[in-house]
Amino acid sequence: MLCILSHGVRGHVYAADSVKINVDDIKNMLDSDDAKNLHGVPKVLILQACQVEEDPEVSNKLVADGPNANYYLRKSHFLICWATAPEYEAYRIIDKGSLFIQCLCAKM
Repeated sequence: MLCILSHGVRGHVYAADSVKINVDDIKNMLDSDDAKNLHGVPKVLILQACQVEEDPEVSNKLVADGPNANYYLRKSHFLICWATAPEYEAYRIIDKGSLFIQCLCAKM
C-alpha cells in the first residue's frame, strides 16, 4: 500500500520539492522489472490530491503539506483510490484533515 497526500493537478502529484510527478510513472515503478517481487501482488495506491487542470501561475508556487508461474500481466493487481474525480478539487478541513483519509483509516 502506498499513500500519497499532497497537492496535485490532473494525473499528477507534487513532491516535497514541488516537482510534478505523473501518477502513471508511479504505477510503472511499482510494475517494473526492477520490482519483480511485487509482480502478482495486490497493490493499493491511495492519492489525496486535487485533479484540477494545471494553472501555471499556481503550480510554480505549490509546496507539499495466473496459469504459468513465469507469466505476468502488466498493470494487473492494482487498486487506485483518488480523493476526487478528474477536474475536481480534494478538500480537507484545516484542523481535522482530509475527510477521504479519515474515512479510509476508520474503515481499515
